[in-house]
Amino acid sequence: MTVGTQKFPFDRLLIELDRLIENDFITDEIIAQRGYSTYVPKNYASFDFLPSHEIVKYFRKASIIITHAGTSSILEGIENKKKVIVVPRQKKYGEHVDNHQLDITNVFLKRNFVAGVYDMNQLGVTIQSIGEKVFDSYPFGSKVLVDSVTKFLSELSEERGRAQ
Repeated sequence: MTVGTQKFPFDRLLIELDRLIENDFITDEIIAQRGYSTYVPKNYASFDFLPSHEIVKYFRKASIIITHAGTSSILEGIENKKKVIVVPRQKKYGEHVDNHQLDITNVFLKRNFVAGVYDMNQLGVTIQSIGEKVFDSYPFGSKVLVDSVTKFLSELSEERGRAQ
């Protein structure tokens, strides 16, 4: 699990994973990158930061990647042919300055590349059912999705700018 390197905590995700393990809902080993989060898990291994080449080693060993909606983390999971669960950071919880991670998650979901969790109460169910899901392959040889995300976010930014 990774929360990326934003200078905001994502304690909500770390706490929910701890709760799921505590209640025997998750029995697999979890290793988490906490970033700037303040919560330290009690039931699974975690670290603040590692060099990217070290994180890639964890990605390769994992069967499932749970990540914030950072495009690099999502694409790293997909490129390593892992089932990816995206949990976007949300402004209302103080996890980011805006809700662009919701927008990024929506783009990846619409293209059927990942599973998404918008409500933390759905994380356990999503983890349990991810093995049954079949995702489309990302066209890494092209810039189709990256261009799509860039265009979408640009249009969204313009729209929000006009609304202010």
